[in-house]
Amino acid sequence: MRLYPNAGEDALSYLVRWGVRNGEWNSVRFAANIGVSVDGLRTGRQVGIMESAARLPEGTLAAWSPTTDTRSRTIKIGADVVRMQDWSASARRWCPACFASDRNPTAALGRVEGDGAPWHRAVWNLAALEKCPEHGTALRSCCPSCGSAQDWDHAPLDTCACGARLQSEKFSVGDADRLSTFVANRVRGATANGSWLLDGLPLGRCLPLLERLGLSELGKPGARWASVRASGAARCTARGYEIASSWPRRFIEVLDGIVAARGAEAMSHGGMTLTYGWVHEHWINPMPSDDAGRMLKAALLDHATAHGIVSEHEMLLGREASTSSLTLSQAASELGMGHARARRLLVRREALPAGRRRSVGMTIDRREVERLRQERARRIDARTARGRLGLGKIPFRGLVELGLLVPADDGHGNERFEGSDVERLLERIRGSAPITDTVAEGCMALPDASRKFGVSIAELVRRIATSELCVHGSVHGGGALSAVFVQASDLIGPACDGKNVLTLQEASAKLWIHPEAVLHVARAGLLAGSREGRAWSFSAVAVDAFDAAHVSNSRIAASVAASPRSTIARLAGMGIRPVVGPPTCRQAIFARSASEQALGIACGPQKLSMQLSNDGCGSSRRVR
Repeated sequence: MRLYPNAGEDALSYLVRWGVRNGEWNSVRFAANIGVSVDGLRTGRQVGIMESAARLPEGTLAAWSPTTDTRSRTIKIGADVVRMQDWSASARRWCPACFASDRNPTAALGRVEGDGAPWHRAVWNLAALEKCPEHGTALRSCCPSCGSAQDWDHAPLDTCACGARLQSEKFSVGDADRLSTFVANRVRGATANGSWLLDGLPLGRCLPLLERLGLSELGKPGARWASVRASGAARCTARGYEIASSWPRRFIEVLDGIVAARGAEAMSHGGMTLTYGWVHEHWINPMPSDDAGRMLKAALLDHATAHGIVSEHEMLLGREASTSSLTLSQAASELGMGHARARRLLVRREALPAGRRRSVGMTIDRREVERLRQERARRIDARTARGRLGLGKIPFRGLVELGLLVPADDGHGNERFEGSDVERLLERIRGSAPITDTVAEGCMALPDASRKFGVSIAELVRRIATSELCVHGSVHGGGALSAVFVQASDLIGPACDGKNVLTLQEASAKLWIHPEAVLHVARAGLLAGSREGRAWSFSAVAVDAFDAAHVSNSRIAASVAASPRSTIARLAGMGIRPVVGPPTCRQAIFARSASEQALGIACGPQKLSMQLSNDGCGSSRRVR
């Protein structure tokens, strides 16, 4: 049977009434019979299907049913757009006076279909609506008898599942509050509201703007963050509408109250954020420059200027800087950094002289900002610098600690280096030494020399830089420090002999394990060590004990004249797995007794070390 919708009725309300007209009181079952669902109508996805099933003109129900845009988290309802949080159709609200009017036979005669059935007004789903815009009656959300919330699963709409009539409770009819009338009129297409501030704004922007306006008066004055509980949002929105209705007088009074509450301390130190808190920093300042944004920014800036908080020449909140200058905020954006960091850099360059009020609106010479940007473009981070030098983290950190590389002072925690400084250090170390295809006889590359003699690469580089050690050449095709080689006879023998406490490099040389692998076994608890700052130290007794119990893959591979990779495969075939190894540790380390027994060798640590040393100090083998 055909049924005409009421003006302002959404698809869910029509579904319930249409089901009753066809003798079906269960709305969920009736929705399934016509090929829709309650959830589909609640989000607006299946409204067109129901219009077709009811033989209604296209758009008849869609005009008052929500159209959800999940990407922008907005809902179009009637003639306006609201945020998702401002709309709710999961639980119904109603006006008892409206339901009583629907049941009135005299009133029912004025409707097209004249069925006298109660129907749901779409505007009741707006969270900002506290009272019915027709009768001024407070909207209800629970049954007066059993106290349960009402859903869309049964009919009629004015009757609870317990049998109680929802309009049977006592209610008073009066004038609707101004906010409810404003919201209802906006949804119905009336844009004029008597407030210049809200003209032309959709409800999706009006409601959060009104909430912030009310919170500026009801919240904590000058707080850095706006905080409002869900239960207080309606109160803030209503107060905000009162402020907007008397624009700008009431807003100026609110700002006066904020300044008075902050006291003389904020006035003496100045600054927009210190004085106005979140009202400036997190609300008005980031607002778009539409009509409402310009009006709020102008009111706040005029108030701050009148109270001496900022200069009338300061470029902020819409005031434009000249073409030859930038504000601190614009300079920070061009430099790709925050305001505080940009301020520190510009103060060091005296682009913002000390003792001057340096807010984000102060003007800066554009040429100075461009020079600073070009300087920063020439700087590289630590990772890039390590790549150019061919060093790992530990030796690179040693270069910085020895002063061979000085981080650029850019006012930030992450170290950056002048690319030219890195290149100069590389050229300084390589010098005019000849370039060869292989490491010369009797020479060792810096990484090999560091491991063999227990001296850090950074210390070797320092000796070369101070002419204590001569460079005998570099390998062709290697542009990094790892390609530089020195004469082995120029280096003193292992520095760990006869010492009770060994450094990281000395322990690495004695164990023939890479320094990073030494740190891994120390952190794993296999090797006792201590750390002071970034420096590690190990007792000689602990190193000897570890050497007696463990052996690296490269050492045991050398004893059987095989490659390290084939040795790992051979031991794996015998069921012997490394104690630690890749990918957590860069080297494979085995239990000495098990691996030597499996391979049929019986050389202890000292004998094995002597065998490796006799391979020749000119060997360029790298420990894997």
